[in-house]
This record gives sequence, structure tokens and C-alpha cells, in this order.
Amino acid sequence: MMVVPGVGEPLSPQAADLVRRIARMILDEPADLMAEVHAAVSAAADEPLRSEPVLVAEVTASTRANVLHWAAGIARDPARMPRRQDR
Repeated sequence: MMVVPGVGEPLSPQAADLVRRIARMILDEPADLMAEVHAAVSAAADEPLRSEPVLVAEVTASTRANVLHWAAGIARDPARMPRRQDR
């Protein structure tokens, strides 16, 4: 039984609704998620990106914009949500 549809296969209406609701939660209350994303990005970044205030601010703003853009896109159309390709 396949739980996650393969690439090119449509989401079930239930899965699409769940994806849309999660995206709306991210858009409505992004602060908690952004704190976790920022911590993960900072942990993975090289030293200048963690310690230089201008770079930290730029990475933080860019990451926030990308996450919110992604969430807005899948809130509009969950079927376009990127899914991993079977290898």
C-alpha cells in the first residue's frame, strides 16, 4: 500500500486538505516554525554566516521569505507540493 503518492500522481482530497491546513497554520503563525528553521540553518551554516550580523540578518530574512512563499504556494495548490522522487 502506497501512503505517499509518487511523482505525478494526484494527492487524495484528504491529503490535499491536510497539506492546505498545515500551510495555512504556517502562514497564520510563522514565529514558532521560523525559530526552529533559523536554528537549523544557523547550525548548518559556516562561521561567517553565524557571526556576522549583516549576514545573519540577510540569511534570516531570505529563509523566512522562502518558507512563506513555499507555504503560500502549497496553500493555493497542494497538488503542486514538491514530493521526493522514487529512486
